[in-house]
Amino acid sequence: MIFLGSSFALTVRHGANDPTVEAARRLVEQPDMPQLGPVSVLHAVTDVVVDAYEQAAAQVRTDLTELEKRVFSPAREDRPDRGDLLPQT
Repeated sequence: MIFLGSSFALTVRHGANDPTVEAARRLVEQPDMPQLGPVSVLHAVTDVVVDAYEQAAAQVRTDLTELEKRVFSPAREDRPDRGDLLPQT
């Protein structure tokens, strides 16, 4: 959560993840950004958070692809025979 005013930016976080450390590093690397004032902090923190979501989405995509390969593999040994899927009479 970020509270933004004309002369301040206050961040509040819950949990172990702290995007402000990386955001501060990015602001130091771009000396023109802090001249924009508190909006630069908002931008830097938001940028860090979005980058983390992109990494998480990429990992989910990788995991899902691996799962699909295992589930739909023709070499899978625990597949039931088609007869096992039919009701027993």
